[in-house]
Amino acid sequence: MSEQPSAVSEQLSDRWQARVERGVGSRVLSFLALLLGGLAFLNLSPTGLSQGAQTLYMPLVHRACEVPPPSNHLALLAGSYLGGQGAERLTSVDVAADGSVLVGGAMPGYVPSGGAPGELLGGGDGIVLRLDATGQRVLSLTRMGSVVNDLEINQRGELAVCGDFGVALLDSQASRVVWSRAPGNGARCTIAEDGTVAVLVAGKGYTYDRAGTLLGQWPIGGNAQSDIAIDAASQTVIATGYSQKTINLQVAFLKAWSYTGASRWTSYDFSATAVQAENLGADTRGLRVAMGRDGQLYFAGRSDGSNAIYTRDPQAIDRALGSQEWVRTDRYNDPYNNSATITWYGRYHPGTGELEKGQFLLARLSTGRGNTIKPLAIMADETGRVYLVGDTTLSIENRDSRQVAGVTVGPYALGEGFLLIVQPDFRQRLIWTPLAGSEGAGGSPLTGVSTRNGVAALVGTLTNGTLITHNAVQPTSSTLPDGYVAVWPRSCN
Repeated sequence: MSEQPSAVSEQLSDRWQARVERGVGSRVLSFLALLLGGLAFLNLSPTGLSQGAQTLYMPLVHRACEVPPPSNHLALLAGSYLGGQGAERLTSVDVAADGSVLVGGAMPGYVPSGGAPGELLGGGDGIVLRLDATGQRVLSLTRMGSVVNDLEINQRGELAVCGDFGVALLDSQASRVVWSRAPGNGARCTIAEDGTVAVLVAGKGYTYDRAGTLLGQWPIGGNAQSDIAIDAASQTVIATGYSQKTINLQVAFLKAWSYTGASRWTSYDFSATAVQAENLGADTRGLRVAMGRDGQLYFAGRSDGSNAIYTRDPQAIDRALGSQEWVRTDRYNDPYNNSATITWYGRYHPGTGELEKGQFLLARLSTGRGNTIKPLAIMADETGRVYLVGDTTLSIENRDSRQVAGVTVGPYALGEGFLLIVQPDFRQRLIWTPLAGSEGAGGSPLTGVSTRNGVAALVGTLTNGTLITHNAVQPTSSTLPDGYVAVWPRSCN
């Protein structure tokens, strides 16, 4: 992505000056702020900032931030395997208000040092694992069900979890069940700041209040339902998936309901006739929705080709998106010369389903043709920066020069996990990297990402090769597949 050195210098200067004004600076910080401001005035770039395709990492003296955007380097607090002699799988991650990192999944062979695991709802191979804010110490491990498919914690410390046991509300330390319900296998779940829990079970949405009282249940619709989110401000539940409109056409949907199941709005889900009339024949699927820390709704879907419904107003297929809504800056987010499965992600208003800003994401072969990249989790921080993880084919931008924890990433292998962090205006990628170690990490997607109050974390499952570790709880993998977790401080405000 093209970068403007003077703009970057101004951003860094502003951030350092803000630190000085808040009283946390020193004479050294003041000098650096003045130096960067001078460089911006002269249209010069300090050593270590991006220059076209060449990017060096300059470890400035940060207090709470480690990654000066944009950068080829992801500076981890910790990156670690998590696993034992069984087949581990990590599905989800969230960050609590105190910075602790909560991980969900199944870990039949893992026994952390420092204490026996707790058990809830009869125990099992499913887990809620808690790490400290640095990712370097296990705080607790709680077992429940055969797998925890999803988890989410709100600012109050109320923790919603779901799996084959149904859905449950736990305390912030996952040590006590506040309530549990068994509507069926909970595929995805979410909790609002008012304590309302929503869970997706076999094509239906269920909502429960803070005390566990059922508020509503209703069919989501469509042929496949992928994810669910909830917004306390508008008291809206949002779900995504896709409908098989004809034998040859799949169409993504975003739908919303009240807490009790009354229909609120629908985005996408256009009829086959409408899609075909606009010559938008690419299959699309909604995969993930999440409420960002900025109070906005974030959606990630896939498109099998470029002539997709995402290029249109989600509530009016005959209106093409403008340049402020559909952001294109370079060949990795402009889907020309492409027939592969690619990603669409965007920011939407949770109360109406209206799109504020969206963007495609694709890999590129050396020939210039588009190549496949798929999203598996999305989140946004308090400023509206977007965090996206999933798996990708060859090749993301400047792949072989990316670094994680000071280590250049290892060789490419098919289906490696990736992390993308994008500025709120979608015009600049701050981080875009795999985490492959010296042996590569094919078939090892990243499946969860979250951020809150300056801490960010991701999880995935290693099935082949190696991933980069740093300050690791467990520096080497055990019997594969093994879980993997990485924690880093998010970019400064």
